[in-house]
Amino acid sequence: MGGGQQDFIIALVSRIVAAEDPHKPLSDAAIVRQAREQGAILARRTVVTYRGKLGIAPSYARRAVATRD
Repeated sequence: MGGGQQDFIIALVSRIVAAEDPHKPLSDAAIVRQAREQGAILARRTVVTYRGKLGIAPSYARRAVATRD
C-alpha cells in the first residue's frame, strides 16, 4: 500500500470513529463496512493496526469510557 493511500485509510478510520455514537461505538467490522460504503476496501486487521497507530481503543474500551461520563 502506497504512502498516500495508507494516509487516506488512516484518516478515514479516524473520521469514522470520530463520527460514531460514543454510547454505541463501532466494532472493527462495522468500521470496515463503513469504509467500504465510502469506497475503501480493507481488512478488519488493517483497521486494528491503524486504530492502534491512532491511539484509538477497541470498541469495548470506548464504550466503557462513554458509560463513565
